[in-house]
Amino acid sequence: MTPDHHEEEDPSPKSRIRRLFRFLYEVNRLRNRPERTLQEQVFVIPLTRLPEHPSIQLVRPVVAEGQPPAAFEMKIARARITRCVQPPPVLRDWLISGWDDPTAEASHAESQNELTEEGEPKTIRFADDPERTIAWEQWTAIRKAWVEPEIRARVALAFFDRIYELYALLEKDGERLELMVADGMLNWRVRSVMELVEVQIHHPILLKRVELSFDPSKPEFRVIETDRDTELYSSLLIDLEGLNAAGIDARQRELASADYHPMGFTDTQAFMTALVQTISPVRGEFLEEPGEGFESHPRLWREPLLLVRRRVQGVTNAISRIIDC
Repeated sequence: MTPDHHEEEDPSPKSRIRRLFRFLYEVNRLRNRPERTLQEQVFVIPLTRLPEHPSIQLVRPVVAEGQPPAAFEMKIARARITRCVQPPPVLRDWLISGWDDPTAEASHAESQNELTEEGEPKTIRFADDPERTIAWEQWTAIRKAWVEPEIRARVALAFFDRIYELYALLEKDGERLELMVADGMLNWRVRSVMELVEVQIHHPILLKRVELSFDPSKPEFRVIETDRDTELYSSLLIDLEGLNAAGIDARQRELASADYHPMGFTDTQAFMTALVQTISPVRGEFLEEPGEGFESHPRLWREPLLLVRRRVQGVTNAISRIIDC
């Protein structure tokens, strides 16, 4: 991102425009420090472990030989939940509270006290009545078949509600915010040249603008592609100590040429591996599984998510791409 000596001397209109955009980039960057961790972003929804339910469908951009890649798309319909089948009358006074909760075990009291005709207390055991025992076995078998799919439906419904929160946020403040699908979690404890302190980075490095729509007749949300190219979150890296700036510029040009999708497969992962090793050729590490804590060398792994960011950061990256043209 640093202007070279020849460009500073070049009086051509193109060079003057590039210098202007460099100035705008630096002003914008100084005024708006990039978000370095997910906690700093407006809204985040992990996509690593989506609920396993037919109401949620994800299409990833698979590249097939001789065919254009499939477009990324995610559909989230409202899952239907059901109530537990009612126990027979012979069991109702014996069941312990929570029997209709699929995440809890159904249980019954082992005994109850009743008064005899003479008014004397009498203990009655659950197992004393064969009819109760048979009814319990039959009802719990039916309930068991209901539990697992119901748990999946309720988890899917909770995810739908989370997407609804996201939709409401974007509807309310869409001019200031934008929705991105992201992956390539960069994790690093490193010194900031600008702030002269160590900073912690935990943020995806590949982002692509997407749109969220809602069809109330179904009801169903859809997250779909836009025509925006995948972007490298380069402003996250700009002030880090010891960074290989020339190498990052090369990765930026490669991304612009190939347009790897954050939700892609082997091609995207190969790019991420090259990227972290470009950031730190000696110590950069790509992990097959998410790491813990922070290390003094950069680590990168797959961890797809949706995030909402403030549009000012998009401006910074857009200017950066213009400069690199």
